[in-house]
Amino acid sequence: MRAHARTLAGQEFTVTTAKDIMQTEVVTVGSDDSLSSVYRLFAAAEISGAPVVDELGTIVGVVSVRDLMRATQDEHENSSVDSNYFRDGFFEAGGSCLMGGDDFEEALSQRVVSEVMTAGVVAVAPDTSASEIVKTILRDRIHRVLVVEHRRDKDALVGLISLLDLVAAFASDECDG
Repeated sequence: MRAHARTLAGQEFTVTTAKDIMQTEVVTVGSDDSLSSVYRLFAAAEISGAPVVDELGTIVGVVSVRDLMRATQDEHENSSVDSNYFRDGFFEAGGSCLMGGDDFEEALSQRVVSEVMTAGVVAVAPDTSASEIVKTILRDRIHRVLVVEHRRDKDALVGLISLLDLVAAFASDECDG
């Protein structure tokens, strides 16, 4: 993990920033995409959430596996599935842990991202410290933050940091010294 040496009151310390740990190849989805296409994308890319962008590329929200779960539970209110089971086994079970595979895909195909996404985003700048990112994730009780830069009157998505990225960064830092 790259870190920047700083000196404060004669003590040297390292500051890891968002740009040091963020994923730069970020999968995005459109607000009009069907939930079934998002489900297939998540499974293929082995991800659990993605930023939502409009036709101009403006970030308008975030959609996650949990949103897909809620969408199918809304469709099938008699489902007795524990949400933690769904989250933990989503990809291994291919989504069929909620209902039969075809029924699951059918339920998702009836809805679009804009109906279930979390509008707005929690974002940080590339120079935000890792400790501030952790505080943000804990405060807002989220699983990922977007990394954005302000460019030409618009926020441009430059990366994403998941909880797993943070754990890997801190584990690497501990192992390196």
